[in-house]
Amino acid sequence: MNKEKIIEYFSLYNFSKNSTFYKGINRVEANSILSFDINKSMKMSARKVKTKDQLKDINMHFIDIFKRSINFNKSKKTGVILSGGIDSASIACLIRDNYKESQFSTYSIDYDSDNYLYFKKSSEKKYQDIIKNEIQSTHNQFDGSEFNPIEESELFLEEYGQPFYFPNSYIFNWICQKAKKDKVKVLYSGIGGDTTVSWGYESIRERFFKLKLFDFYKELKLLSKNKKVSRKTIIKRILFDDLLDIYLAKIKSLISGKPIPMLQPPILKKEFLYSNSKKYKSLAMPPLTAQNYHKYVVNAPDHQNINELIFPIFNNNNIEHISPFYDEDLINTCLKVSPYLKLKNGYERYYFRENMKGIVPEEIRLRQEKADIGIAFLINFKNNFSSESKDFINNMHHFLKEIINLEILEQYMAALKTRDEDIYKKSNEISIIYMINIFDTWMKGDKEIEY
Repeated sequence: MNKEKIIEYFSLYNFSKNSTFYKGINRVEANSILSFDINKSMKMSARKVKTKDQLKDINMHFIDIFKRSINFNKSKKTGVILSGGIDSASIACLIRDNYKESQFSTYSIDYDSDNYLYFKKSSEKKYQDIIKNEIQSTHNQFDGSEFNPIEESELFLEEYGQPFYFPNSYIFNWICQKAKKDKVKVLYSGIGGDTTVSWGYESIRERFFKLKLFDFYKELKLLSKNKKVSRKTIIKRILFDDLLDIYLAKIKSLISGKPIPMLQPPILKKEFLYSNSKKYKSLAMPPLTAQNYHKYVVNAPDHQNINELIFPIFNNNNIEHISPFYDEDLINTCLKVSPYLKLKNGYERYYFRENMKGIVPEEIRLRQEKADIGIAFLINFKNNFSSESKDFINNMHHFLKEIINLEILEQYMAALKTRDEDIYKKSNEISIIYMINIFDTWMKGDKEIEY
């Protein structure tokens, strides 16, 4: 077993684009080809695929490149997954505007917020309805309050073959199953939009570092007002959480010779962490300049991981998944946009919102907040896990008992008694229990793994 991968897993941080939980078995990195050389004892090697040439027409506007990235095929029955946000809404509205004679279905997940108040924080129904009414689509909506995270994760684990953190897999699973019954062959989603377009926080940070303090304060004040979040909270996130804390952690590791503190999840025993942790050299530092930071985020392993996780769900239902935001030309275009247009006048993703004028309904285009579907997951997991939580620690695989800090786990288990209205405060604890449950199921199912 790859013990460094266990630390990555519980840290929710990806060091590598090709490692797995099986030591000596690697994944093929995205945008690579695995080749076999029969003449050299079946030697395998991975090589990068050459990227296509840059856009020949450098004068093409963002909106034209975005339209082209959708690559709509009239001959295939098509659907769009609506989250309620601007990314999926922009795809659905552009298909409507540019392929008026084509019919397509839309799919979304909602929660029984009318009958249960605490699911309301996860509901995007208001915005999903605005979009589906605007485009007049045949709409299918599912009640996510009924899903069982434990059953869903066990099914997905059997398919994926190693531990994962994908609490929202049920959304894609349910939608794909319904789309398959509808004989849909292509499903669009807005996955990747957040990073490809960029929220633009790096531009505020760059204003600060370049001592453009008037502009820095102006944008900080407007952003705080629009998002109804204190300036102190924003500064903590963009300067410390996203950047300075990481630099300080690496410096501390370099000086002490010990593993990086921020990647030492307390749920794991210290002796296991110190014996198997990578040190400071393993952590790539986020760049200080806005444009390079955007590139850093776009090239993070997370994108490969999410696409690898959702692929079997679509594939098992014989459906092609298209996310226009992973189009290479669109990514390159977004990277070249001035950082100061990515966040402007207190609006994140400013240039994208400007390009969606007259295309996406204004209430969607200008909204700053979004529902937290993670709350519904926390409530559902807590309710479904309660029946087995009493003996969970005693029944855990013996390897987990050796590496897990059982005292900390006992404290985390107390979070399962949290009232639903306060459960968001215990997100970390309950998520870790969910991950341990998946890891435990995997260990008990794979009898041949050596640890």
